[in-house]
Amino acid sequence: MRQINSFIEEKLRFELSANFCKIGNRSYFIKGVLMRIVILFFFVLSLQVNESIALLKERKSLLVGNVLKNYLETQHYRPQSVNDDLSNKAFIEFIKKVDGSKQFFYASDVKKLRKYKSLMDDQMVNGNHYLVIEARNIMMTRVKEAQDFRKLMFEKRF
Repeated sequence: MRQINSFIEEKLRFELSANFCKIGNRSYFIKGVLMRIVILFFFVLSLQVNESIALLKERKSLLVGNVLKNYLETQHYRPQSVNDDLSNKAFIEFIKKVDGSKQFFYASDVKKLRKYKSLMDDQMVNGNHYLVIEARNIMMTRVKEAQDFRKLMFEKRF
């Protein structure tokens, strides 16, 4: 029995040394190929994870919109029908909350955003947030313009 065990141990030692040490440059090549395969595997896996995260965010928006619609129509203390009338009211409140002091949005900006006035209910249910995205982009542009104007004014002496 001992002879069999020692034979197996020698055979394993020989195979391990033959695959990794005694072959020399060839073992490094095999390790390099294996490393490339592992790196490629993790790269493909990371692409799938990024796509999955984007899909989860989209599904989350869709779920939240539908839960909110259901809550407003059934659970609210004063149930609301989620329709274009509610969208019009929500749009007015949205503009007040985003730029209530009327410092940043121009009348042309509000006019541009008005195309979403009756679509807010549909966007909420579909998980799309085009109004919010466009309002944010306009706000960022106006804030940058205000900062540039402030810098220009403070460069001059009083």
